Amino acid sequence: MKSFAALAFTGVVSATKIQTTFMEYIIKYGKSYATVEEYNFRLEVFALKDYQINHHNANNTQWKMGHNKFSDVTETEMQRMLQARGNMPTLEPTYLEVPTEFTPIDWITAGAVNPIQDQGSCGSCWAFSTICGLEGGHFVASGELLKFAEQQLVDCSTENNGCGGGMSYNGYHYFVTHQPMSEASYPYTARNGVCQYDSANTYNVNTANPWYVTVAYENVDQMKAALALKPLNVSIEASATSFHQYSSGIFNDPACGDQHNHATNVVGMGIENGVEYWIMRNSWGTDWGEQGYMRMEITADGPGQCGVQMWPIYPLMA
Repeated sequence: MKSFAALAFTGVVSATKIQTTFMEYIIKYGKSYATVEEYNFRLEVFALKDYQINHHNANNTQWKMGHNKFSDVTETEMQRMLQARGNMPTLEPTYLEVPTEFTPIDWITAGAVNPIQDQGSCGSCWAFSTICGLEGGHFVASGELLKFAEQQLVDCSTENNGCGGGMSYNGYHYFVTHQPMSEASYPYTARNGVCQYDSANTYNVNTANPWYVTVAYENVDQMKAALALKPLNVSIEASATSFHQYSSGIFNDPACGDQHNHATNVVGMGIENGVEYWIMRNSWGTDWGEQGYMRMEITADGPGQCGVQMWPIYPLMA
């Protein structure tokens, strides 16, 4: 049995080590805290996540957790970013013809997906999901990848609530009567603003009416068949620390949940060592996950990892 002095020494060494790690983190991410109390509070949050990361990585070989810009952020604070708000899609699910064989589908390498962006502290995940889907839908229709403005939706889509949340299908409804502006002409600010829509400065792109297709719920084959057509919009639960601190590998966490609060996209699928996965595109910057993406294991019909298979949709282009 260790003596009290030995245990105390171990505790001091551990405290010093985590403080050193935390200082390296502060420098890497340019963090700053206004008071000593704030510093100590953030250190406690970081220390807990550091323990969770190390414990997970020591016991899991399929996927890893790691530090990122959220390592000093509480779960309550994370909830402010998770603003997919609304009911499930209202259109009846469409059943697609299912191919006899599936081959890996990657809309990123196909050229249908723009670089990863960061929504910041604004709860605009729904706008990023909508725009990614609209850009992908236009690419499939025309072979042209354009960059549309998320801020246009944040400011102008009255069926949604800007940084206060929304749903992708409402975003698509907006584009039935409005055309998208370029991000260059309507840059993202990560905050609510006054609508600056200018019909003279738009692309000739619209959604049809009805404006989206609901993919058959919780059905892996139907989701694969839909993904073969174009990138998909999905709603997930992103409340778990395992999700926040995901770093690499094929994610599989039964405790992730399926109470939807975050909108993203599925932009591909693949297989590695016999394990199938969806390629999920997030809007938290390239520091999160695999350069902004997460590979989510495909196990069976049902909600899927974090509910990713529950409500997939895609836009109908005019």
